[in-house]
Amino acid sequence: STRVMKCPDNSKADLRFIIPDGAKEAKDIPVQLVYCNSRIHCEDIVDAVRDFLPPEIPRNSIAFYHAKIGRQQKRDLEEKLRTGEVRILICTDAVGMVRY
Repeated sequence: STRVMKCPDNSKADLRFIIPDGAKEAKDIPVQLVYCNSRIHCEDIVDAVRDFLPPEIPRNSIAFYHAKIGRQQKRDLEEKLRTGEVRILICTDAVGMVRY
């Protein structure tokens, strides 16, 4: 889906919707990808979205993925996304270039 950003860029408040109201565990968050135009935006947005998490949900359930993170970390993140350990992956189009 696509949404129009209405809040100021520095607040990232438009992204609050990806953490469902009442989420108490990581599994309460749907597995999802959020695409960004640059790796800097990925890293910035992941910090903001982690701040939206309730304290009982591990911050590492949200991660970033871009071309500069390294091959092994990419494979680790792909596996964590597959198993549900990572619930939200903030990424660039590099995630779509995975070869199996």
